[in-house]
Amino acid sequence: MKYVWVVFLCGLVLAEENPSTSNESDYIEEIMEECSKETGVTEKEAMNAFNSTDPPTAPQKCYLKCAMEKIGIINSESEPQTEMIQELINYTIKDDDKKISKEAIDAMVGRCSIDQGEDECEKAYLLKKCFDANYKLDF
Repeated sequence: MKYVWVVFLCGLVLAEENPSTSNESDYIEEIMEECSKETGVTEKEAMNAFNSTDPPTAPQKCYLKCAMEKIGIINSESEPQTEMIQELINYTIKDDDKKISKEAIDAMVGRCSIDQGEDECEKAYLLKKCFDANYKLDF
């Protein structure tokens, strides 16, 4: 089982294991570096934002927003981009029978877009938190 947000932001990192897809790995690494510079979050703090059960700090929330925005999961107002979410999830699913429909993604995003948060960073974090708490995928 993998969490949906891990699929979003870390799923493409699996490209490191496949030399033919190393461009995706470089792309993710570049995004991580850019977001670290923009937010002042170290690599260790960034990984904690993804892996820890502790609430992230304000800079870590902004790091999440930055990464999600640069990948295209959300726009600059932290609104989910369902087509990109579907594309990223289905990119990691090799079995065509398990691919997720646009309607299912729309429903998932609708349920997770309820919490608005105090600012755009908080909004992005709450979206990630909702995916983490409610939507797990079997691979």
